[in-house]
Amino acid sequence: MEPVLLQFDKENVNNEYVNFRKKLKPQITFYDGFTKIEQEKLLERRNEIDILIKNAIYEHFMNENSENSFCVDRQFPDRAVLPGNYYIASISYDKAIRDEDCYYEKKGERYQALSSSDGINYPFFEGDISALKCYYRIMVGANLTSREDGVEKDYLGIDFRLEFENIDDKIEWQILSTDVV
Repeated sequence: MEPVLLQFDKENVNNEYVNFRKKLKPQITFYDGFTKIEQEKLLERRNEIDILIKNAIYEHFMNENSENSFCVDRQFPDRAVLPGNYYIASISYDKAIRDEDCYYEKKGERYQALSSSDGINYPFFEGDISALKCYYRIMVGANLTSREDGVEKDYLGIDFRLEFENIDDKIEWQILSTDVV
């Protein structure tokens, strides 16, 4: 079964949390540090992001033959209750400053080089600061619905992290977490 992106028409004027019952457009946040041109170019990539999310949902949750499936029969998440519908609940745009591997090592421990729009934080960073690069980071919250007893409702939240160095680069992504919604 192919996943179907539900797109809600109700404006999210207060940029509030989105769920299936409210049927609002996604909560969208741009953190500080983006020019107007960067914001426009990032928003132009929304269709590409939607396709990436759809393909990831298919591969990890809908495709019965996938070696990458998160679904286990009769356990959460249970593919049997998924009608194939999902929606985008939130999208946030930020920048991350890190090395190419995203991690550095100190005393045998691995740490992630972190940043936020509020400032840069390099906990215990002792490496060559010139090796650090700025990446565009997009966090996407997608929610799958379930249909049980004929009623469709929220079921599973999936948090995606998407990154790329230059605004037109190929998007690298990963699923960070899943949770009950």
